[in-house]
Amino acid sequence: MEVPKIMYRVVIWGLLISLIIGCTSLDPLPQIEESPKVYTPRLFSIRTANGPELRWGWLSMGGSQQPYGLSAEKFVIFQAIDQYDTFTEIAETSGDTFSFALDQLDEGHSYFYRIQAYASEENNEFSSIIQLTSSSLEQKETFWPESEESLSHGSFTKNSDQISFQLDTDSTSYVALGKWGESKVQLVIEGEDPAWNHLQNHLAFQSIQDTSTGGIQNALQVVDPDNSFLLESTLGGDAPYLQPDWGDYQGRQDWISYISTVPSSDLWGIFIYNPTDGAEPTLIKDVVPDNSLGSHLPIGRPVWYKREESFLAYEIFKPKLYRNDTSYWVRDIQSINVNSRSEKYLVESMWDDFAPSVSNDGNYMAFLSNRSGKTEIWLKDLNSQKFTQLTGSLELNPSRKINKLAWSPDGKYLLYTHEDVMDRNWVCRLKVN
Repeated sequence: MEVPKIMYRVVIWGLLISLIIGCTSLDPLPQIEESPKVYTPRLFSIRTANGPELRWGWLSMGGSQQPYGLSAEKFVIFQAIDQYDTFTEIAETSGDTFSFALDQLDEGHSYFYRIQAYASEENNEFSSIIQLTSSSLEQKETFWPESEESLSHGSFTKNSDQISFQLDTDSTSYVALGKWGESKVQLVIEGEDPAWNHLQNHLAFQSIQDTSTGGIQNALQVVDPDNSFLLESTLGGDAPYLQPDWGDYQGRQDWISYISTVPSSDLWGIFIYNPTDGAEPTLIKDVVPDNSLGSHLPIGRPVWYKREESFLAYEIFKPKLYRNDTSYWVRDIQSINVNSRSEKYLVESMWDDFAPSVSNDGNYMAFLSNRSGKTEIWLKDLNSQKFTQLTGSLELNPSRKINKLAWSPDGKYLLYTHEDVMDRNWVCRLKVN
Protein backbone atom coordinates (compact mmCIF):
# COMPACT_ATOMS: atom_id res chain seq x y z
CA MET A 1 0.00 0.00 0.00
CA GLU A 2 1.45 3.39 -0.98
CA VAL A 3 2.08 5.86 1.83
CA PRO A 4 0.58 9.28 1.10
CA LYS A 5 3.02 12.14 0.53
CA ILE A 6 1.40 14.10 3.36
CA MET A 7 2.63 11.46 5.79
CA TYR A 8 6.25 11.98 4.69
CA ARG A 9 5.87 15.68 5.28
CA VAL A 10 4.46 15.14 8.79
CA VAL A 11 7.33 12.83 9.74
CA ILE A 12 9.99 15.25 8.42
CA TRP A 13 8.46 18.27 10.17
CA GLY A 14 8.23 16.26 13.40
CA LEU A 15 11.89 15.36 13.26
CA LEU A 16 12.91 18.99 12.65
CA ILE A 17 10.83 20.24 15.60
CA SER A 18 12.31 17.59 17.90
CA LEU A 19 15.81 18.55 16.85
CA ILE A 20 15.21 22.25 17.53
CA ILE A 21 13.69 21.52 20.96
CA GLY A 22 16.58 19.21 21.78
CA CYS A 23 19.17 21.83 20.87
CA THR A 24 17.59 24.47 23.07
CA SER A 25 17.90 22.15 26.07
CA LEU A 26 21.63 21.48 25.57
CA ASP A 27 24.14 23.01 27.97
CA PRO A 28 25.91 26.08 26.47
CA LEU A 29 29.40 25.50 25.06
CA PRO A 30 32.12 26.17 27.65
CA GLN A 31 34.14 29.38 27.20
CA ILE A 32 37.74 28.63 26.21
CA GLU A 33 40.09 30.47 28.52
CA GLU A 34 42.96 32.30 26.85
CA SER A 35 46.31 30.91 27.93
CA PRO A 36 48.59 33.33 29.72
CA LYS A 37 50.92 35.11 27.29
CA VAL A 38 54.24 33.32 27.13
CA TYR A 39 57.38 35.43 26.89
CA THR A 40 60.59 33.85 25.68
CA PRO A 41 63.81 34.82 27.49
CA ARG A 42 66.44 35.86 24.93
CA LEU A 43 69.93 34.94 26.04
CA PHE A 44 73.26 36.67 25.39
CA SER A 45 76.72 36.64 26.97
CA ILE A 46 79.21 39.30 27.96
CA ARG A 47 82.62 39.30 29.60
CA THR A 48 83.26 42.16 31.99
CA ALA A 49 86.15 42.88 34.33
CA ASN A 50 84.44 40.62 36.88
CA GLY A 51 84.34 37.65 34.51
CA PRO A 52 81.86 36.02 32.09
CA GLU A 53 78.14 36.55 32.54
CA LEU A 54 74.97 35.22 30.97
CA ARG A 55 72.22 37.81 30.70
CA TRP A 56 68.71 37.62 29.30
CA GLY A 57 65.89 39.86 28.22
CA TRP A 58 62.40 39.13 26.95
CA LEU A 59 60.74 38.60 23.59
CA SER A 60 57.07 37.69 23.30
CA MET A 61 55.85 34.89 21.06
CA GLY A 62 54.36 37.57 18.78
CA GLY A 63 57.73 39.29 18.41
CA SER A 64 57.10 42.37 20.55
CA GLN A 65 59.74 43.04 23.15
CA GLN A 66 58.95 43.52 26.80
CA PRO A 67 60.70 45.67 29.41
CA TYR A 68 64.04 44.32 30.55
CA GLY A 69 63.55 42.34 33.76
CA LEU A 70 59.93 41.24 33.22
CA SER A 71 58.96 39.43 36.40
CA ALA A 72 59.10 35.65 36.65
CA GLU A 73 59.10 33.36 39.65
CA LYS A 74 62.48 31.89 38.77
CA PHE A 75 64.97 31.17 36.02
CA VAL A 76 66.74 27.82 35.67
CA ILE A 77 70.09 27.66 33.85
CA PHE A 78 70.96 24.54 31.84
CA GLN A 79 74.31 23.52 30.37
CA ALA A 80 75.41 21.01 27.74
CA ILE A 81 79.00 20.16 26.84
CA ASP A 82 80.16 19.67 23.23
CA GLN A 83 76.71 18.52 22.05
CA TYR A 84 73.52 20.47 22.70
CA ASP A 85 71.15 17.48 22.68
CA THR A 86 71.34 16.76 26.43
CA PHE A 87 71.16 19.65 28.91
CA THR A 88 71.78 19.45 32.66
CA GLU A 89 70.42 21.92 35.20
CA ILE A 90 73.29 23.77 36.87
CA ALA A 91 71.74 26.74 38.67
CA GLU A 92 68.56 28.58 39.61
CA THR A 93 68.06 32.31 40.15
CA SER A 94 65.34 34.93 40.47
CA GLY A 95 67.42 37.59 38.73
CA ASP A 96 68.41 38.16 35.11
CA THR A 97 72.15 37.49 35.35
CA PHE A 98 74.28 34.40 35.91
CA SER A 99 78.01 34.84 36.56
CA PHE A 100 80.73 32.20 36.46
CA ALA A 101 84.51 31.95 36.40
CA LEU A 102 86.42 31.59 33.16
CA ASP A 103 88.39 28.63 34.58
CA GLN A 104 85.11 26.69 34.87
CA LEU A 105 85.27 26.17 31.10
CA ASP A 106 87.88 23.59 30.13
CA GLU A 107 89.92 24.45 27.07
CA GLY A 108 89.02 22.44 23.97
CA HIS A 109 85.35 22.03 24.88
CA SER A 110 82.25 23.91 23.75
CA TYR A 111 79.63 24.82 26.33
CA PHE A 112 76.00 25.41 25.41
CA TYR A 113 73.60 27.31 27.66
CA ARG A 114 69.90 27.93 27.76
CA ILE A 115 67.52 29.49 30.28
CA GLN A 116 64.06 28.33 31.32
CA ALA A 117 61.73 30.99 32.73
CA TYR A 118 58.95 29.99 35.14
CA ALA A 119 56.08 32.47 35.29
CA SER A 120 53.72 29.88 36.83
CA GLU A 121 53.57 26.09 37.17
CA GLU A 122 51.90 25.79 33.76
CA ASN A 123 53.62 28.65 31.98
CA ASN A 124 57.33 28.35 31.30
CA GLU A 125 59.49 28.82 28.25
CA PHE A 126 63.01 28.00 27.07
CA SER A 127 65.41 30.58 25.73
CA SER A 128 67.54 30.38 22.64
CA ILE A 129 70.82 28.44 22.88
CA ILE A 130 74.22 30.12 22.90
CA GLN A 131 77.65 28.54 22.63
CA LEU A 132 80.66 29.60 24.69
CA THR A 133 84.26 28.43 24.78
CA SER A 134 87.14 29.53 26.96
CA SER A 135 89.01 30.83 23.90
CA SER A 136 86.04 32.85 22.59
CA LEU A 137 85.51 34.44 26.01
CA GLU A 138 89.18 35.28 26.26
CA GLN A 139 89.01 36.88 22.83
CA LYS A 140 85.91 38.99 23.42
CA GLU A 141 85.40 41.47 26.25
CA THR A 142 82.40 43.77 26.68
CA PHE A 143 82.51 47.23 28.22
CA TRP A 144 79.46 47.31 30.50
CA PRO A 145 78.94 50.68 32.23
CA GLU A 146 77.19 51.05 35.55
CA SER A 147 74.31 53.03 34.06
CA GLU A 148 73.69 50.52 31.21
CA GLU A 149 72.81 53.13 28.58
CA SER A 150 73.21 52.12 24.95
CA LEU A 151 76.75 52.49 23.55
CA SER A 152 77.91 52.67 19.94
CA HIS A 153 80.59 53.97 17.53
CA GLY A 154 83.52 52.86 19.64
CA SER A 155 87.15 53.77 18.93
CA PHE A 156 90.40 53.40 20.83
CA THR A 157 92.10 56.44 22.29
CA LYS A 158 95.67 56.66 23.61
CA ASN A 159 96.13 52.95 24.19
CA SER A 160 94.33 49.66 23.88
CA ASP A 161 92.88 49.92 27.41
CA GLN A 162 90.99 53.17 26.89
CA ILE A 163 88.08 53.66 24.51
CA SER A 164 85.87 56.45 23.29
CA PHE A 165 82.28 55.84 22.28
CA GLN A 166 78.89 57.38 21.77
CA LEU A 167 76.63 57.06 24.82
CA ASP A 168 72.90 57.50 24.17
CA THR A 169 70.54 58.59 26.92
CA ASP A 170 66.80 59.07 26.48
CA SER A 171 67.26 62.61 25.17
CA THR A 172 70.93 63.26 24.34
CA SER A 173 73.99 61.60 22.82
CA TYR A 174 77.44 62.17 24.33
CA VAL A 175 81.01 61.47 23.38
CA ALA A 176 82.28 59.50 26.37
CA LEU A 177 85.41 57.74 27.62
CA GLY A 178 85.78 54.40 29.35
CA LYS A 179 88.50 52.00 30.37
CA TRP A 180 88.62 48.21 30.23
CA GLY A 181 88.41 46.68 33.68
CA GLU A 182 86.30 49.58 34.97
CA SER A 183 82.63 50.46 34.65
CA LYS A 184 82.89 54.24 35.10
CA VAL A 185 82.07 56.56 32.21
CA GLN A 186 83.47 60.06 31.67
CA LEU A 187 81.31 62.34 29.53
CA VAL A 188 83.48 64.55 27.29
CA ILE A 189 81.09 66.59 25.16
CA GLU A 190 77.62 66.40 23.63
CA GLY A 191 77.88 64.79 20.20
CA GLU A 192 77.96 61.58 18.14
CA ASP A 193 80.37 59.23 16.35
CA PRO A 194 83.74 60.19 17.90
CA ALA A 195 87.08 59.73 16.13
CA TRP A 196 90.52 60.50 17.61
CA ASN A 197 93.56 61.50 15.59
CA HIS A 198 96.80 59.47 15.69
CA LEU A 199 98.41 61.80 18.22
CA GLN A 200 95.31 61.45 20.42
CA ASN A 201 95.11 65.18 21.08
CA HIS A 202 92.23 66.11 18.76
CA LEU A 203 88.72 64.70 18.66
CA ALA A 204 86.38 64.85 15.67
CA PHE A 205 82.67 64.19 16.12
CA GLN A 206 79.27 64.98 14.71
CA SER A 207 77.01 67.55 16.34
CA ILE A 208 73.97 69.65 15.53
CA GLN A 209 74.49 73.36 14.75
CA ASP A 210 72.09 76.26 14.24
CA THR A 211 72.10 77.68 10.73
CA SER A 212 71.87 81.32 9.65
CA THR A 213 68.32 80.72 8.42
CA GLY A 214 67.11 79.58 11.82
CA GLY A 215 67.20 75.86 11.13
CA ILE A 216 69.52 73.11 12.34
CA GLN A 217 72.14 71.15 10.46
CA ASN A 218 74.64 68.39 11.16
CA ALA A 219 78.16 69.68 11.68
CA LEU A 220 81.59 68.11 11.92
CA GLN A 221 83.42 69.54 14.92
CA VAL A 222 87.04 69.16 15.96
CA VAL A 223 88.11 69.93 19.51
CA ASP A 224 91.13 69.74 21.74
CA PRO A 225 89.56 67.92 24.72
CA ASP A 226 92.39 68.81 27.13
CA ASN A 227 91.92 72.54 26.56
CA SER A 228 88.25 72.47 25.48
CA PHE A 229 89.29 74.42 22.39
CA LEU A 230 87.18 74.35 19.24
CA LEU A 231 89.47 74.09 16.23
CA GLU A 232 86.96 73.86 13.43
CA SER A 233 83.27 73.49 12.71
CA THR A 234 82.25 72.43 9.22
CA LEU A 235 78.62 72.17 8.19
CA GLY A 236 77.75 68.80 6.74
CA GLY A 237 75.05 69.73 4.24
CA ASP A 238 72.02 67.44 4.31
CA ALA A 239 74.04 64.43 5.41
CA PRO A 240 72.44 62.53 8.30
CA TYR A 241 75.76 60.80 9.05
CA LEU A 242 79.19 62.36 8.50
CA GLN A 243 81.25 59.40 9.76
CA PRO A 244 84.67 61.08 10.28
CA ASP A 245 88.04 59.32 10.27
CA TRP A 246 91.62 60.61 10.72
CA GLY A 247 94.48 59.76 8.40
CA ASP A 248 98.05 60.33 7.23
CA TYR A 249 98.39 62.42 4.07
CA GLN A 250 101.17 64.61 2.66
CA GLY A 251 103.41 63.73 5.57
CA ARG A 252 100.85 64.90 8.16
CA GLN A 253 98.62 62.81 10.41
CA ASP A 254 95.91 65.40 10.95
CA TRP A 255 93.69 64.94 7.89
CA ILE A 256 90.01 64.10 8.26
CA SER A 257 87.81 62.20 5.83
CA TYR A 258 84.02 62.29 5.95
CA ILE A 259 80.95 61.86 3.75
CA SER A 260 78.41 64.55 2.92
CA THR A 261 76.18 65.84 0.19
CA VAL A 262 77.98 67.76 -2.56
CA PRO A 263 77.00 71.47 -2.49
CA SER A 264 74.54 72.61 -5.20
CA SER A 265 73.93 69.07 -6.46
CA ASP A 266 72.08 65.84 -5.74
CA LEU A 267 75.34 63.92 -5.37
CA TRP A 268 76.99 62.40 -2.34
CA GLY A 269 80.71 62.67 -1.86
CA ILE A 270 83.83 61.72 0.07
CA PHE A 271 85.65 64.80 1.37
CA ILE A 272 89.00 65.35 3.08
CA TYR A 273 90.27 68.42 4.86
CA ASN A 274 92.85 69.54 7.37
CA PRO A 275 91.30 71.41 10.31
CA THR A 276 94.53 73.22 11.17
CA ASP A 277 95.32 74.95 7.85
CA GLY A 278 91.98 76.68 7.24
CA ALA A 279 91.58 75.35 3.67
CA GLU A 280 88.22 74.33 2.23
CA PRO A 281 87.37 70.61 2.17
CA THR A 282 88.44 68.73 -0.98
CA LEU A 283 86.02 66.47 -2.85
CA ILE A 284 87.74 63.14 -3.52
CA LYS A 285 84.85 61.16 -5.04
CA ASP A 286 81.20 61.78 -5.81
CA VAL A 287 78.41 59.20 -6.06
CA VAL A 288 75.01 59.42 -7.74
CA PRO A 289 72.34 58.27 -5.25
CA ASP A 290 69.73 55.71 -6.27
CA ASN A 291 66.16 56.23 -5.10
CA SER A 292 65.62 52.48 -4.78
CA LEU A 293 68.03 52.43 -1.83
CA GLY A 294 65.43 54.12 0.35
CA SER A 295 67.01 55.47 3.53
CA HIS A 296 70.38 53.78 2.88
CA LEU A 297 73.31 56.02 2.06
CA PRO A 298 74.94 55.18 -1.28
CA ILE A 299 78.40 55.31 0.26
CA GLY A 300 79.85 54.49 3.69
CA ARG A 301 82.48 55.77 6.10
CA PRO A 302 85.81 56.42 4.29
CA VAL A 303 88.71 55.12 6.41
CA TRP A 304 92.34 56.03 5.83
CA TYR A 305 95.17 53.59 5.33
CA LYS A 306 98.76 53.98 4.24
CA ARG A 307 100.80 51.68 2.06
CA GLU A 308 103.12 53.24 -0.49
CA GLU A 309 100.64 56.13 -0.70
CA SER A 310 97.54 57.30 1.12
CA PHE A 311 94.28 55.53 0.38
CA LEU A 312 90.68 55.64 1.55
CA ALA A 313 88.61 52.44 1.87
CA TYR A 314 84.84 52.66 1.84
CA GLU A 315 81.70 50.65 1.21
CA ILE A 316 79.51 51.33 -1.78
CA PHE A 317 76.13 49.89 -2.76
CA LYS A 318 75.97 47.94 -6.00
CA PRO A 319 73.05 46.08 -7.62
CA LYS A 320 73.78 42.38 -8.13
CA LEU A 321 71.94 40.09 -10.51
CA TYR A 322 69.92 37.45 -8.70
CA ARG A 323 68.06 34.40 -10.01
CA ASN A 324 65.24 34.99 -12.49
CA ASP A 325 67.00 38.12 -13.75
CA THR A 326 66.05 40.15 -10.67
CA SER A 327 68.48 42.51 -8.92
CA TYR A 328 69.21 43.11 -5.28
CA TRP A 329 71.50 45.56 -3.49
CA VAL A 330 74.64 44.60 -1.59
CA ARG A 331 77.76 46.49 -0.55
CA ASP A 332 81.27 46.02 -1.91
CA ILE A 333 84.43 47.58 -0.50
CA GLN A 334 86.48 49.86 -2.73
CA SER A 335 89.58 51.98 -2.22
CA ILE A 336 90.68 55.23 -3.82
CA ASN A 337 94.17 56.68 -4.09
CA VAL A 338 93.92 60.14 -2.57
CA ASN A 339 96.53 61.55 -4.99
CA SER A 340 95.75 59.89 -8.33
CA ARG A 341 92.04 59.22 -7.59
CA SER A 342 92.43 55.75 -9.11
CA GLU A 343 90.02 53.20 -7.68
CA LYS A 344 90.00 49.44 -7.16
CA TYR A 345 87.97 46.82 -5.37
CA LEU A 346 89.29 45.48 -2.08
CA VAL A 347 86.34 43.10 -1.66
CA GLU A 348 83.85 42.32 -4.42
CA SER A 349 81.43 39.42 -4.05
CA MET A 350 77.78 38.40 -4.20
CA TRP A 351 77.63 38.94 -0.42
CA ASP A 352 77.10 42.07 1.64
CA ASP A 353 80.61 43.30 2.58
CA PHE A 354 80.90 46.58 4.48
CA ALA A 355 82.38 48.64 7.36
CA PRO A 356 86.10 48.32 6.46
CA SER A 357 88.82 49.18 8.97
CA VAL A 358 92.53 48.90 8.11
CA SER A 359 95.27 48.22 10.67
CA ASN A 360 97.80 51.00 11.34
CA ASP A 361 100.54 49.14 9.45
CA GLY A 362 98.31 48.92 6.36
CA ASN A 363 98.60 45.13 6.12
CA TYR A 364 95.20 43.91 7.31
CA MET A 365 91.66 45.02 6.66
CA ALA A 366 88.85 43.96 8.97
CA PHE A 367 85.34 44.18 7.58
CA LEU A 368 81.84 42.85 8.08
CA SER A 369 80.24 40.28 5.80
CA ASN A 370 77.25 37.95 5.73
CA ARG A 371 79.03 35.38 3.55
CA SER A 372 78.83 32.80 6.37
CA GLY A 373 75.06 33.15 6.66
CA LYS A 374 74.95 36.01 9.17
CA THR A 375 76.97 39.16 9.70
CA GLU A 376 80.38 38.39 11.19
CA ILE A 377 83.84 39.98 11.35
CA TRP A 378 86.26 38.95 8.61
CA LEU A 379 89.92 39.77 7.99
CA LYS A 380 91.69 40.25 4.68
CA ASP A 381 95.48 40.12 4.40
CA LEU A 382 96.17 42.94 1.92
CA ASN A 383 99.48 41.30 0.96
CA SER A 384 98.47 37.67 0.42
CA GLN A 385 94.78 38.49 -0.34
CA LYS A 386 93.78 35.72 2.09
CA PHE A 387 90.43 35.93 3.92
CA THR A 388 89.90 34.74 7.52
CA GLN A 389 86.67 34.65 9.51
CA LEU A 390 87.29 36.08 12.98
CA THR A 391 83.90 35.57 14.63
CA GLY A 392 81.22 32.97 14.27
CA SER A 393 81.49 30.69 17.31
CA LEU A 394 81.09 33.41 19.93
CA GLU A 395 77.31 33.11 20.20
CA LEU A 396 74.56 31.18 18.46
CA ASN A 397 72.26 34.17 18.45
CA PRO A 398 70.71 35.27 15.15
CA SER A 399 69.59 38.61 16.59
CA ARG A 400 73.16 39.82 17.07
CA LYS A 401 74.08 42.74 14.81
CA ILE A 402 77.63 44.03 14.46
CA ASN A 403 78.50 47.44 13.07
CA LYS A 404 81.48 49.84 13.11
CA LEU A 405 85.00 48.37 13.54
CA ALA A 406 88.15 50.08 14.86
CA TRP A 407 91.73 48.82 15.33
CA SER A 408 93.71 49.40 18.50
CA PRO A 409 96.96 51.39 18.08
CA ASP A 410 99.06 48.24 18.64
CA GLY A 411 96.98 46.16 16.19
CA LYS A 412 96.14 43.50 18.81
CA TYR A 413 92.44 44.27 19.18
CA LEU A 414 89.40 45.14 17.11
CA LEU A 415 86.72 47.27 18.65
CA TYR A 416 83.12 46.80 17.55
CA THR A 417 79.63 47.44 18.76
CA HIS A 418 76.85 44.90 18.61
CA GLU A 419 73.15 44.96 19.34
CA ASP A 420 71.87 42.68 22.08
CA VAL A 421 68.46 41.04 22.27
CA MET A 422 66.98 44.13 23.93
CA ASP A 423 67.98 46.46 21.04
CA ARG A 424 70.80 48.05 23.04
CA ASN A 425 74.32 48.48 21.66
CA TRP A 426 77.46 47.51 23.56
CA VAL A 427 81.13 48.06 22.85
CA CYS A 428 83.31 44.95 22.62
CA ARG A 429 86.95 44.36 21.89
CA LEU A 430 88.11 41.26 20.09
CA LYS A 431 91.63 39.92 20.43
CA VAL A 432 93.17 39.36 16.99
CA ASN A 433 95.79 36.63 16.74
